Amino acid sequence: MGFFEICLPLKEWLGLTVITTMSNYFVPLKGGVSTRALYLKKKYNFQYAKFLASMAGTYVIYFGVIGFLGMATLFAYFGLYGKFYMKLFPIFLVVWCGSVFLSFLLKKSTRLRFRWKVVSSIFEGFSYFRNKRKKVLRLAILSTASCVVMALRLFFAFTALDIKVNFLHVLIVGLLSSLSIVLSLTPGNLGIKEAIITFSSHMLGYELTDGFLVAVIDRSLTLLVIFILGPIFSFVLLKTPKLAITPKEGVERK
Repeated sequence: MGFFEICLPLKEWLGLTVITTMSNYFVPLKGGVSTRALYLKKKYNFQYAKFLASMAGTYVIYFGVIGFLGMATLFAYFGLYGKFYMKLFPIFLVVWCGSVFLSFLLKKSTRLRFRWKVVSSIFEGFSYFRNKRKKVLRLAILSTASCVVMALRLFFAFTALDIKVNFLHVLIVGLLSSLSIVLSLTPGNLGIKEAIITFSSHMLGYELTDGFLVAVIDRSLTLLVIFILGPIFSFVLLKTPKLAITPKEGVERK
């Protein structure tokens, strides 16, 4: 939201993240993001077109980081252990190239003209991402940290089962599981992410049952945290007074 000059306090940026994740378990195709869009529209008068632009721009950066880290991790593993997973390399390469292409498209977005006003408004929202390299860099760093945290979650799940695992392996598995965002056909991506963790772990030399148990542990702990914090933040944010925004005055409380 900082790209659009809207500063969210901790309870909102953290709370909206938790509520969105919780809502995704009730609605397929990541429908939970509509909760965040409605909240931002009601409180900050944040246009839906800009919201879609912010989501698209964020995903472009996120997938670019995943693609780059994936290729770097594969080369690092090859350098350390002399084995290269050729079947996985094209996946990360396509993701990275796609992100680079889309980022180039976003830079040229103001020159594009569309018949539908909504589409034009979305591409107009991409202009907020240009000339803000520091914010883009921060978002890329946070995306990298998110990928590392996901790998640590899987690493501790493996160790909880007394399974010896290479951290570079779980980093690869974590990056692949993060790509499941684009396959969010079920509520909370339930089953899809677990399948990716299970079979990608098997490709790296681990038993199918080991990968499945790790995926179940990770999902169970996620559900526990989300459904404890979700209702709490829902109550807190529903009590937050509405804000009014004017172009000159910025954000002010009514």
